[in-house]
Formats: sequence, structure tokens, C-alpha cells
Amino acid sequence: MACRTGFALNVLNLHNTKIVQLPDFLSGLRHLNNVQSFVMIENEFGPVEWEIGAPGKAYTKWAAKMAVGLNTGVPWIMCKQEDALDPIVRLLREPKWGHLRDLHKAIKQCEPALVSSYATLTWLGKNLEAHVFKSESGPCAAFLSNYDPESSAKVTFENVQYDLPPWFVSILPDCKNVVFNTARVGLKGEALSLHTVSGSSSVEWVEGSLLAQKQPLTWYKTTFNAPEGNDPLALDMNSMGKGLIWINGENIGRHWPGYTGHGSCSSCSYAGIYNEKKCRSNCGEASQRWYHVPQSWLNPTGNLLVVFEEWGGDPTGIALVRRTQTN
Repeated sequence: MACRTGFALNVLNLHNTKIVQLPDFLSGLRHLNNVQSFVMIENEFGPVEWEIGAPGKAYTKWAAKMAVGLNTGVPWIMCKQEDALDPIVRLLREPKWGHLRDLHKAIKQCEPALVSSYATLTWLGKNLEAHVFKSESGPCAAFLSNYDPESSAKVTFENVQYDLPPWFVSILPDCKNVVFNTARVGLKGEALSLHTVSGSSSVEWVEGSLLAQKQPLTWYKTTFNAPEGNDPLALDMNSMGKGLIWINGENIGRHWPGYTGHGSCSSCSYAGIYNEKKCRSNCGEASQRWYHVPQSWLNPTGNLLVVFEEWGGDPTGIALVRRTQTN
């Protein structure tokens, strides 16, 4: 049985030199039998290179040359880098295993309806189908399909509107909520630059009663005016799950309030020997809820907020909050 061992490091020349100059250890790795050893450039720079062009390619070339020049004696891997220079191994990190895992989970949720009924086919339009499994006892599952290889479509199913990109299937294990789809909506949205003013104007958005809630892999946008004063500002994302935030095209960062603290938050007493389970707080609450908004990124009016939600959340709960201090 073969096994693997390796290092992952950020591409900062100062730190890299310190991390990989472990000659005795690396020499031992090179001579171990049945062990696949490697070191990794954990920069995930490919998407950035694609955006900025020539300067990005120059950086990638420098990073590869610097890594190989350290003479570690084991293979280097560069994350998310389609054009990594030889002898760097390319690691694109396509979500193949995760995608199949999520698909299996979605099908498993549909199981009560799938095993107790036959599919009913409904045509929702040209190249648009709904395959519905509904048993007499109640379970219902639906598969909404767009077989057009080029054109997106909006369909209405059970009085709810759904977006179906080209060559796409959405899985609804309760005939209401999408838990899985076959297109990479996030990457498509980034390719369309939906986080920018011009990109967000290039597609049609829905609002009001058609606004999707608790639906994974969904893009949202809104506009707001900057509050008066110079108090620190933050976005309250507690109603969302996990994803990315942009304001006026600037990336605020990744939000993840769906990751909550677990455990027991009982009464607090530090008497006795201390351990990590004592005096816990915020059980069941988000590990991070507020995300800083630089005042310098805001215009007096018409600021564009774009959110890409991966897990599913309620966008109506997002709020811009201000911290005030009193003497």
C-alpha cells in the first residue's frame, strides 16, 4: 500500500526558504519505500493570473523557478495552475469527489419518492423538462432539466421560478428546494463578472416573491446608500450560509456564518482544573457574523452589494450595521 506525505506552503520567498530547508528530513523522504512525497505551492493563483494577464504569468514563472531552485529532491505541486512550468505538477483542484459526494447526498434525499413512485414527465418549454416522482403517501422529488447546450431558461414549477443554465439539471428532493445542480454556477457567475456594475447589468435578476431563499449556488445583488458619518461599518451576514461578498466590485472576503459553534454553554465557573470545555459561550451561533466594510470603498449613493451563496441562506436578513462609541 502506497501512502503520501507532503508540505503545503504559501509563496513568500522568505518563509519558503525556512520551511523547505529541512535537508535531513527531505532526504529521508526521498529514500522511503512505498511513500509518495511532495511539496506544494499553496498559492491558488491561476484565477488571478487569468484576470491580470502578463504580470500574473511572470509571477507564476518566478514562483516555479524559485521552488525548483530549492532542490528539495521531491516533486512540487502548484495548486490551481493550468500553465505551471515543467517540472511543476499541475493540481487544478476540480471538485470531482466533492461534486459526486453532493450528488449522492441529493439522490439519497430523493430516495423515499424514487422507490415508491414512477416518474411523470412534464414539458416546461423547448428542451425543458420536469421529471417528477410523487408517491401517494406524500414524498415528492423533481428533476428540472434544460437540454439546450447554449441557452439559459427560466421555468415555473409548482408556482416557483427556477433558473436553468444550458445543459443543466436541478434536483429538488421535496419538489420545492434545489439542493444540487450539475452546472458550476459560481464559476459561471465569475466569468460573467456578476460582482461588478457592468457584469451585474448583463443578466436578468428576479426580485420580490420570486427571490430564491435557502437555495444553494445562488447570486444576489442589491444597492444601498452609505450612512452618514465615519463610524466603522460591517455587514451582518448571520442569515446566510457560506460564500463570497463584493461591494462596488471589491471583494470583502468569504462569509461563513453557517459554521456554528457546538457544545454546551452552561453556567461558567473556573474553579478546579481548567480544560477547553469550561465557560463556553455563543454555542449554536456563527463563528463570525460581521464583516468589515471599508468606508473608502463606498459612494454616497448607489453602492452595489453582490453575494454569491454556496449553501443557501435568507438574503433579506443581510444588514449594514454601524459601530458607535460613547464617552
